[in-house]
Amino acid sequence: MRGGLMLVAGAALGVMAGCAAAPDAGVVVSRRYEPPEWARLVCTSWTPAGTCKEWAAGQSPERWLLELRGEGGVEGALRVPRAVWDVCGRGESFPKCGVPKI
Repeated sequence: MRGGLMLVAGAALGVMAGCAAAPDAGVVVSRRYEPPEWARLVCTSWTPAGTCKEWAAGQSPERWLLELRGEGGVEGALRVPRAVWDVCGRGESFPKCGVPKI
């Protein structure tokens, strides 16, 4: 079972590595909030045979994302703190929109 979990994790990493990285600056195209989810189970204890002995519910963290369009039309989602997400609206320039105005 442990080997199967590693195989799935390795495949997921391979898929993520193939995705284009989000630009670190650009125009905000949209904003997205992803609430925490309790659907994930995590093995907390293994038997000597390599099977899971104890499971616990795990929670994915909530996330605030800005969909950006950067130079050359490159688009992608960038995870940002909630304070930045709250002040950066559609059509604004990131990261300028997230800088406090004095």
